[in-house]
Amino acid sequence: MTIPVLLVWLAILGTLAMRRDMMLFLFNGSIAFGGMTLLPTGLTGGLNLPAQTVCALVLIGMCLFDPPIRARIALWALDIQKLGLLALFGVFAAFSAMILPRLFAGTIQVYSLNAAGTESLLYPSSANFSQTVYIFVSIGMVFAIAACASQAGFLQRYLNSVAVAGIMLVLSGLVDFAFGVAGHEDLLAGFHNASYNLLDNEMIAGTKRIVGFMPEASVYGQACCSILSFLLFNHSLYTRRMRRLVLPMVIILLIILAVESTASTGYLGLFAIGSIQALRLFARINFVRWTGGRRFGLTQYFLGGFMLISFLIIAVPASWWAHLQILLNLMLFQKTATSSYLERSSWTQAGWNAFYATHGIGAGIGSVRTSNWFVNLAASTGVVGVLLFSLFVLRAVMPAKREIAEPLRRLQRGTILSLIPAALMIAASGTTPDPGVWIMSLFGILYGIKFSPHLVSATVPRATMPLVREGAAT
Repeated sequence: MTIPVLLVWLAILGTLAMRRDMMLFLFNGSIAFGGMTLLPTGLTGGLNLPAQTVCALVLIGMCLFDPPIRARIALWALDIQKLGLLALFGVFAAFSAMILPRLFAGTIQVYSLNAAGTESLLYPSSANFSQTVYIFVSIGMVFAIAACASQAGFLQRYLNSVAVAGIMLVLSGLVDFAFGVAGHEDLLAGFHNASYNLLDNEMIAGTKRIVGFMPEASVYGQACCSILSFLLFNHSLYTRRMRRLVLPMVIILLIILAVESTASTGYLGLFAIGSIQALRLFARINFVRWTGGRRFGLTQYFLGGFMLISFLIIAVPASWWAHLQILLNLMLFQKTATSSYLERSSWTQAGWNAFYATHGIGAGIGSVRTSNWFVNLAASTGVVGVLLFSLFVLRAVMPAKREIAEPLRRLQRGTILSLIPAALMIAASGTTPDPGVWIMSLFGILYGIKFSPHLVSATVPRATMPLVREGAAT
């Protein structure tokens, strides 16, 4: 057991003795340790146990030991109008992992999760079990976060914990960069002990790709953009001190590190975030009635952005811009000619072939490797699984049937917007059917706002700023 793994275990055990909210901070903060497994794969039968997954599992367990929350989870799981669709999806996912690989064994060709090098005949494997475990933990996060949402101040603490996640990603990226420059990357081996089938180059165009404590650059770039989008689209819900002293630096550094990861997935995420933010500004300028104070604030926003861009253009050497152009050409415009793109495309095509070869039934959770999460879901769970999960997502993003307070409405809107870049990124790189505990926790926020009985507009102060006092009335 390496020192970083030991420290994470000590943090988890220490948090167990504290309030459940501290585990929430540890859960979001541990997103930075994506390349670390907390137990040797030899002891787990090849199953990697990422720090965030373990924290999610502990957080779910702590919720289940709370009788009111446990009762709410049980009621919502049995209610088709609430989270019953997700519960049905979980049951079908387990069924598909146990039955479908045996039903179609030896009849279709797939790229397996355990050996992605070549196509092989489908047979049951340990990945069917491991991916089912990951799916169940992700589903459990939806129930846990949704059920906790009505507790005093929980949503504000969730917002703060995402800021901690951004800080941890920034620190891990800076440490990786510093150790790379010093030529001591081997000292970070303790953060990269997970066994994943990687498809990545350490260097590109003479530049070291920043991976932080992630297994590869594409995962790090995707994580930076996921946290960045949530912080940016929910910026107004943080306290004034956070908005002025912490978030600007974290957001800027996340953008820089996502660029320096030189991951096409990260570039896609940055493009999506920039496009959504531009549309939001356009809508505000043209469709919102501005008072004098708000107009002054918007003017400051634009002037600050203009000054920052001008400073970067002047201060950054021309050679760096030329190098950035080379990276963009390699990772975006010439991406289709690279070996990694061709290989990942063959994974996705094999996933489509498996979907059609099984007549839309699916090959089972954990049976197929793709480079597109949506294709993987279809190839793994077939029409039934896609339908159940799609209805679950649709209900999450639909407007609530009852009136909710304006701060909560803004949180709902910002969370939905932050899911758009995440969806685009997993569409370009998702290798497994599990959307991940982070994305599923956002769905927990959406369902918590929609269905928690205490989060009604009459009990929440009509504050224009953060949710700090939101829970006081619950």
